[in-house]
Amino acid sequence: MISTVTNDAKRQFITQFLKSYPNQPKEVIWFLNYLLSPLGHLERIHFTLDETGYAHTAIIEVESTIAPFLYRKNKLVTAEVERAFHNLRLLEDAPLYIECRFPEREWDLAYAAVYEEEYGLKSKEEQNYNRTISEEMLRSLEKQQNEQRLLRLIDESLDQNNPERFMMLQKQYTRLKGDD
Repeated sequence: MISTVTNDAKRQFITQFLKSYPNQPKEVIWFLNYLLSPLGHLERIHFTLDETGYAHTAIIEVESTIAPFLYRKNKLVTAEVERAFHNLRLLEDAPLYIECRFPEREWDLAYAAVYEEEYGLKSKEEQNYNRTISEEMLRSLEKQQNEQRLLRLIDESLDQNNPERFMMLQKQYTRLKGDD
């Protein structure tokens, strides 16, 4: 799979993830920090919403106390982070698909910026679900940007002492907020 996500975007997401969830087991933090290093092979790392269907995967689960990290290579499944590290270094051509599970993941814009799917491996139902989530995220982001733009314009109309423009913008903002 040719990645459409840049290494910089992946690096930014991993850095934000480490800051947002610092209470991960030390091995998971160590593994993610390794990915950030120049030897981390970020070009072979792909983030996904669902690791099923891929041969070489890892799951990082924030709220799990039983298995915060699972690594799978074909039929081998283990919670050993070291195994993932060694296989990443040894399997020089194999991509690693990482699924990060954390609260509100479907709405996290940083994760949306880095996850990628190889749709040939996914069923039509999974493809439609992923497309629906992406479309909802885009609508939410667009609405958020419109709200911010209207608030900025409302502030400008107040600064310019323009009551007609203020009332018009206030109605637009109220209508936009009413769509919730």
